[in-house]
Amino acid sequence: MYCYATKKIKHISNIPIISGVDSQWRGGLQWGHILLSKFRHQTWYTRILVAGTWQYEYARRLGFDKNHIISPLYSANVELFETVPVEQKQEQYPHQLLYIGRLSKEKGLLQLLEAWKNIKDKKDWLLTIIGNGNLKSEVLCQNDVKLIDFVSQEILCEEMSKSGCFILPSTFEPWALVIHEAATAGLPILATKVCGATTQFLINKYNGYLMEPNNVKSIEDAISNIIATSDIDLLKMGERSKKLSRKITPEYVAAAILSTIKCISVLFLIFWV
Repeated sequence: MYCYATKKIKHISNIPIISGVDSQWRGGLQWGHILLSKFRHQTWYTRILVAGTWQYEYARRLGFDKNHIISPLYSANVELFETVPVEQKQEQYPHQLLYIGRLSKEKGLLQLLEAWKNIKDKKDWLLTIIGNGNLKSEVLCQNDVKLIDFVSQEILCEEMSKSGCFILPSTFEPWALVIHEAATAGLPILATKVCGATTQFLINKYNGYLMEPNNVKSIEDAISNIIATSDIDLLKMGERSKKLSRKITPEYVAAAILSTIKCISVLFLIFWV
């Protein structure tokens, strides 16, 4: 019904109809969408607002001209997460590895718990998991893992200030806005290659490490690399994360959309005045 309505509007007016897309191009069954796009997507929308690189690839294959593909789609609350203090970390760097997300299989949580268990010499590092879901009992079984239920973004900032690295070992993740949030807070990042946001906010061995999905050894190696890294170098990695985080802001997202619909905005303002 929604697509039928957009198709009707598209035929009777010049109003840009924008579809937000965070689906990555993966091939497979998506080829069906590509083959039918001329009769479906291209008749429903005039523009596509994409999250990042892999979503752009999908939009191009759907037949949308590059001038009709808008980016970015998502942004963290940069103003909030930039308030996470880093000065105290210069005095004593916190050795806490932080995971934030659903407690579910597609988040790679079971692989994370196994990798953490396999690391014999954790030195003084701790693992904190924030979230809720059907794997909660598995997390509670781990004696050396701290579990916190979902909390507000303000409390997330507090936890990030106590943390020395962020980890997201997802087996599938279209984007993962939390990576942007962690980068904005100045944390080194560990994330799997399937996380869409890594194309913007993670450079391997620069501000963190890319991990292979569904690969306990890869996760274990990445965590071990962080544990073996000096506090001074971890601070540098966090600073690099902050720099990368500024590639996207809420203002950039708004500007991208408004640049497409500015003619409507002008008409609206004239009418409103």
